[in-house]
Amino acid sequence: MTFRISRLITAMILTILGLGLATGGTLAAGETPTPDSHHSVQATPTTQGGPCDSAAAATPTSQGMMSGGMMNGSPTSMGMHEDFDLMFIDMMIPHHEAAIAMAQIALVRGEHPEIRALAQEIIQSQGTEIALMKAWRDEWYPGAAALPMDQMVATMGGMMDASTATMMGGAMGMTGTMDPAGEAQALCSATGSFDEAFIQMMIPHHESAVAMGNVALRQATHPELSAMAKGLVFSQSAEIEQMKTWLASWYGATPIAN
Repeated sequence: MTFRISRLITAMILTILGLGLATGGTLAAGETPTPDSHHSVQATPTTQGGPCDSAAAATPTSQGMMSGGMMNGSPTSMGMHEDFDLMFIDMMIPHHEAAIAMAQIALVRGEHPEIRALAQEIIQSQGTEIALMKAWRDEWYPGAAALPMDQMVATMGGMMDASTATMMGGAMGMTGTMDPAGEAQALCSATGSFDEAFIQMMIPHHESAVAMGNVALRQATHPELSAMAKGLVFSQSAEIEQMKTWLASWYGATPIAN
């Protein structure tokens, strides 16, 4: 399937990038990113208490960053907040975590095997990207605080063309795709077919990632981040088209406009 091929290409890109990371808070040469206490991403959900309870409990990383640390930090005198790469990392990590939160629910509640397979692909590939971005942040911007999320979203939106920014629903629409607990709760609360609800939520989520990735292709200064953005745009664009095909084939529906 198209999304499987695209994920294989992305995985190859990320593996190559991982080989170039330095030691000391980053990845050693030849080492594959692995979760640890600092860079944790849960790959599969537990089912005790129900999939929605499990998904909510399994997404603490970005919530902690936004409420008590990185996302609410005040600007430093180093001017790091004007660096696009830092802003991209600080936005894309919670964005990926929100996708993983929804995918963890889909592993348990997905009605079609294709949806469950896509969910596993999202968890694995985006988990790897999170580990890489956290390692890069430690290496490139040690100790740097970040702007509040709403300011980063506004800045990123200003770098997009007008039609893309409108499609994303403005700042509020983009901010919503960076809330793991909120996205998981919205998916758990959806009525009707679970798979249709998952697709209708994941398509705009992917579209916002593609929009940010396209900005990164123009603005990123680190080649590692540019390569990740290129793989992200390719793979998630392919997944969007696959989900649209499923939506039409299974439900005779089209994506709901934001």
